[in-house]
Parts: sequence; C-alpha cells; structure tokens
Amino acid sequence: MGLREGKTSPYPKMEQYLFSRTMTTSPDQAVRLVSDDAAGLVSRLKEEGGKDIWRCGGSQLAGTLLGASLIDEFRVKLNPVIFGSGIPIVPAAAGTIPLRLTDTRAFPSGILILRYEVVGRETGGAT
Repeated sequence: MGLREGKTSPYPKMEQYLFSRTMTTSPDQAVRLVSDDAAGLVSRLKEEGGKDIWRCGGSQLAGTLLGASLIDEFRVKLNPVIFGSGIPIVPAAAGTIPLRLTDTRAFPSGILILRYEVVGRETGGAT
C-alpha cells in the first residue's frame, strides 16, 4: 500500500523486510525482499532477540505467521468510520484465535488503538 503513495522505505530507523510473492526486486536498497518461507525468517529473527518485530498489513502473511505461532500480539487501529467492507486481519481459514485486551489508547479524533495479546502463547516481541 505504501508503494502506491511513493513510500519505498517507510521505517528508515528499522530493519525492513517486504514479503511478496509477486515482486522480483525490492523497491528500495534499505528494504530486503522476501518471497518465500516467511515463517522461517520470522522465527529466525525472533531467536536473535533484541527489539520487537513489527508487522504491518498483509492478512495472508498474518495468517501464515499466526498458524506458525509466531504472532504474540495484535495492535488494532479503530477509526470512527464505517466502510462497509474491507480486508480481514487474518484469512477466514485461521479460525478462532482467543485474544486478551492489554491496552487501549484513545485520541481526540475518536481513533482508538487496541492492543491484544494472543492467549496461550509465549510472549517475546510484537509481530
């Protein structure tokens, strides 16, 4: 989505990975393109320790990582607008995943940031 807005390196202070099955080259030298074994890469990154892993967008990627027990929490941004349709957070095949609300943050605009822990999984960094 950022590419449509001309953002090729949206988080320049972070190590960045772009997961895509269709792209053949990275849009930016600061962004590493990953086209297969997303769960394997994320698992290796989590083993390295250090800072949290932050995943943005991509319901298919979220479903893959959730299926491999690699997501510890979800942060959901709730906008005070009803669109009528949209992209799910994870594909329907992911089934029911129990979550525990751990934090809320409200802004004067009406936007809420909701932080949920995936229940029954060890925590070790946001994905």
